[in-house]
Amino acid sequence: MLPNLEKVEANINHSFHISHMKVEYFPSLRHFHPEVEILLIVQGTGTRYVGDSVERYAPGDLVMIGPNVSHEWCSDKNRSNGPSEAIYILFNTEIMGSDFWNLHESKIILKIIQQSGRGIRLTGKTRDDVAFLMRRIDTSYGFPGSPS
Repeated sequence: MLPNLEKVEANINHSFHISHMKVEYFPSLRHFHPEVEILLIVQGTGTRYVGDSVERYAPGDLVMIGPNVSHEWCSDKNRSNGPSEAIYILFNTEIMGSDFWNLHESKIILKIIQQSGRGIRLTGKTRDDVAFLMRRIDTSYGFPGSPS
């Protein structure tokens, strides 16, 4: 089955979108979108499909997915560890403009985004630091998707 294009509603007042999803099972729908996605698994296990990569996921799993890369999280259905839960951030690289990406300090970020075509799984201290920040943003007021 071909992946579906997912349209993320843009908000001109914000440079990114953050969402906290808690469901019985992640919807098993292969999709793609022009935004970069950073996704943290809070709870649940299953199989992750990103591009042509297939890997297991579990709580603490943190992945960055490049623009227009098809992806899907398939929850294990026969488990007793509760619902599936994730925090994810979406942002479009075009919102920063070409001047931003031409800056010396931005080139390493752009290189990482370009290399995220099969997904980049963050581990160790980097994962811990990014997960901590994602949880803080998710509970901060004034960010898209956060409590109001």
